This record gives sequence, structure tokens and C-alpha cells, in this order.
Amino acid sequence: MSSAQIEKTKIFGHILVTDTKAKTNRFGMYLMVFVGLDHNGKMFLASCALINDETADTFNWVLNQLQLAVPEWAEMDSVIFSDNDLALEAAIRESCPSATHFLCRWHMYQDINSNLRSILAHQYDDFLKM
Repeated sequence: MSSAQIEKTKIFGHILVTDTKAKTNRFGMYLMVFVGLDHNGKMFLASCALINDETADTFNWVLNQLQLAVPEWAEMDSVIFSDNDLALEAAIRESCPSATHFLCRWHMYQDINSNLRSILAHQYDDFLKM
């Protein structure tokens, strides 16, 4: 992490969104990013990591490294938004017991869209209006 990332995470790390991007780089690794929001409503990159897999052990390691880099963040009552990854949820519970984990609304919408559009067919738009 850069010094700017550390400082912003110290101040604005109360709410972070995390996600992984699957093996789209030349190393064939996952890219895990943590993004926050500053006082001007601008997003900032809190941290990122190239990881080999998406296991609870790996996510624990990433979260522990974030806490080592920004000890103040480890003591915050933070909120972490992510997709519905059970390994990540377990790692957040274990490594960040004071953090609250929520599912990201965008990810939920994507899951609804990909899983229900074909089932509901012409009723799909009406379903979304509910």
C-alpha cells in the first residue's frame, strides 16, 4: 500500500467494498481490491492484492495484511460490502470480528438478473418494480 492509501484508509476506511476479478492478468491470478469513499464522495483504492485462489485462508491473509498496514483500520467498527462469497464471509468473521459484512446491492442485482430473467420471462420487468 502506498502512504496515500494508508492515510485515506485510516480516515475513510469505515466503509469498504471488496471484490475479486478472476484471472484476467498475465499471471493467471485473482485481483482482490478494496475501495472506499472519501468525504467528497470520491472513490479511492484502499488496497489490492494478487492472490492464487479464493479460499478463506487466502482472504484471511489479505485481511490480516490490511490490518498490519493500517492498524487503525483493525480497530474501527467498519462495514465491508462484497458479493456472496462464503469463503470471504468466513474470513471477515474470523479476521475482522468487529466489522459488519453486507452483500453488495449491485452483485445482488446481477445475480437476480442472471438467475431470474429466463424464469420470469415477460414478468421480469414487473418483478423489478416491486
